Amino acid sequence: MMPWPARILLCSLALVSATGLGQVLQEFHPERQQPVRLVMPELSAEVVAGPVDPMTAGGRIIEISALGSKFSVPLPLQFHQVSAIIQGPPGKLVVVGMYNQYGYEVGIIDVAAGRLVDRFGCYIPAVSPDGQYVAFTKLFPSHGRITPEDHAMLYVVAGSLLENRPPGLRKDIIDIDDEDVGFGVYPVGIGNREGDNVNVPPETAHTVAGYYFWKDPNQYFFADRTAKEFRIICVAIAKGKATVRGFLVPPAQFGGRRDDFPSRLEDVSFEGDSIKLTIRTNVTRSLVLKLADFANLGSVDLARPPAIK
Repeated sequence: MMPWPARILLCSLALVSATGLGQVLQEFHPERQQPVRLVMPELSAEVVAGPVDPMTAGGRIIEISALGSKFSVPLPLQFHQVSAIIQGPPGKLVVVGMYNQYGYEVGIIDVAAGRLVDRFGCYIPAVSPDGQYVAFTKLFPSHGRITPEDHAMLYVVAGSLLENRPPGLRKDIIDIDDEDVGFGVYPVGIGNREGDNVNVPPETAHTVAGYYFWKDPNQYFFADRTAKEFRIICVAIAKGKATVRGFLVPPAQFGGRRDDFPSRLEDVSFEGDSIKLTIRTNVTRSLVLKLADFANLGSVDLARPPAIK
């Protein structure tokens, strides 16, 4: 696997598992916040403990030294634990944290303004090597009979809060809506609207099977699973557009039998234009693909606010 650039500096790696390029996973122990620090030539930032809420163990603060001054940015209580601080596009930092065992919180800090300018909840976020994008799975309610579907989303860090929200959201909640965020990448054409990832029939529902893996600043891969099919998805970003391509994996190569565990993409490595995939069911299988093997499925315009569909 290619080494991950040193844009993320975690001072303690005891609980951190880097399972894929851009992916930082951490066990959830908010009562034992690990040291997390970013050190760059022109900036440094680290998480410190603020006043602790006895109900949530929240109260994290990011202390920043930049622009010749030192200042603090308090994080909302959704950041029960901070996993990483990442250098984004000029003037922005990406903070990745957790609010429970399964849910993640991503925050965007504007360094010049000295404050958090956006945040959203999600599953399995992965930040691009240059900090320009965040690939993630859209949040859905964790209670009730909701029959959810995974929607693979993309957040543009250089964009504003409004530029990463679909039009038509109520103006009184748009700055606190942390679910309907980002551009819908897959399934192709899903757009982004409230409640579009729940009450989906299980026989047609899509699942992001594993993690998101960034190959380089403009290209990432993940797996999509339905009741009958298993696809490897490639997303390539260029000129304000995300092009989506897919490869339908034959059942013999991912395990399509009734007694197999659900297939998931466990690991990805890159060598030239070859992509080596590790697919796990009740056994582990390897698959080597080339970009020419992927068929074009569609594209997403990143130059305008997310489509509602």
